[in-house]
Amino acid sequence: MAIAITAKTDRFNLSVVGADFINDCCFGEDIATWLIAELRAKNFTSSTHCMEDFGWYHDLSDDVRNYDVFIGGNSDELPDNPNYGAWQIIVERKRGLLSKLLGRDRIVQDERVIAAILETLRSNRFSEIETEEVMK
Repeated sequence: MAIAITAKTDRFNLSVVGADFINDCCFGEDIATWLIAELRAKNFTSSTHCMEDFGWYHDLSDDVRNYDVFIGGNSDELPDNPNYGAWQIIVERKRGLLSKLLGRDRIVQDERVIAAILETLRSNRFSEIETEEVMK
């Protein structure tokens, strides 16, 4: 189980494919770096930052739990605003094998990390912010 947060903005690159991209859809380094800095200011920690074949991955921790955070985006392909589009931020609580097998310790929407991400997006004028539980 994971929480998927979707939000729209034009503040980050969704139009210029980087020379280092694994695939043409590996957008997200700039939004990931920005979001993790915002969350560090809210007493979260992060040490791993890497490109994946769909976007970017970060680990994230607070005093109690550890999370995997996956970030990717898709442009709405507007000719006059090519960076406007939807970003998806997927947050999954790190759990051991036994917890996964027994369905224990799943992330929930009212967890502090989700509230911190939503507050950050809202206070920075992202639009069309939505959350949903997804199976991973």
